[in-house]
Amino acid sequence: MTMSACSDDDENNSTNGGGITIKGVDQAEYFRKNLGIFSENDSILFPMRMTVLDALTPTVYSFFVEDMEEAERLFLAWIPDKALDGVSRNGSTIVYAPRDAQGASQGTITFRAALPTETATLAVVEFNGVNKMKGIDKIKFQPESAMPNNSYAYPLPLDLTSIENGYWFYQYVPKEEIFTWHDDKEKVTYYYTYPLKVRLNKVYNYKEVWYSPFCYVCFRIAMDNDPKFKAEVIKRLSKPRIEIFVGGGPILYPGGIRTTFYSYLCGRDEFVWGYMFNNLPPSGDYWLLRSYAVKDGETVSIPLMN
Repeated sequence: MTMSACSDDDENNSTNGGGITIKGVDQAEYFRKNLGIFSENDSILFPMRMTVLDALTPTVYSFFVEDMEEAERLFLAWIPDKALDGVSRNGSTIVYAPRDAQGASQGTITFRAALPTETATLAVVEFNGVNKMKGIDKIKFQPESAMPNNSYAYPLPLDLTSIENGYWFYQYVPKEEIFTWHDDKEKVTYYYTYPLKVRLNKVYNYKEVWYSPFCYVCFRIAMDNDPKFKAEVIKRLSKPRIEIFVGGGPILYPGGIRTTFYSYLCGRDEFVWGYMFNNLPPSGDYWLLRSYAVKDGETVSIPLMN
């Protein structure tokens, strides 16, 4: 049953054949900002709380929840409040038709209960014709019991006082080496510091956690928006090619320990993607990135769940 919102001239809301137009709101953009950080071509760079469990299906993401009710609440929270009256429901299936700020259709996003063949899954979100979701074809809401051990994890969340006083993961950060940049549009403050040279085997053994590509995203943002920080980073590293450690852990895969790397080419001011699976010598030294993003006084991160 489709419900229509009351509208007025000030809000300029109008139902328009399966969806509600909201003046000034790109609804697909609103939805995707709840999923992660995207590149300029709309492909996902870093998912906030999702992960790919099967390398054979890299566009299928898993989101772990307690139950079906939590899955539905999260899905509805990704939709602008003023658009909720425009969704259609049929049992446990919810169909959302996002529209851009001018009222043009942006495809459909469907939330449905999992099929019997979709094991260890509560619900599924599918995208049809939503161009701004490149790299994401499906999101599976799965029970927390299905989360594998040592799964993909973000830096443990810290309170703001701990971040400002330098009590970050892996090692203490001196206050004079903590820098911030505020994104007025996203209302997010990024806390970042200089890359830290680490011995790879020591990082592997540190509490058996994974360091997140989110730190790499924050580092990129800092390098793009803080010229003094960028100049000091290049000065400190002082090599034409710098290997940056992004993520990794003690999980063994065929071919070695799973790690992710970027190289920063100082002379060309360019980042180059490294490898997901490496046979890197554990005794090697690499640069570890550490960063936090804070919104509404809380870190944008989740704890490791075993």
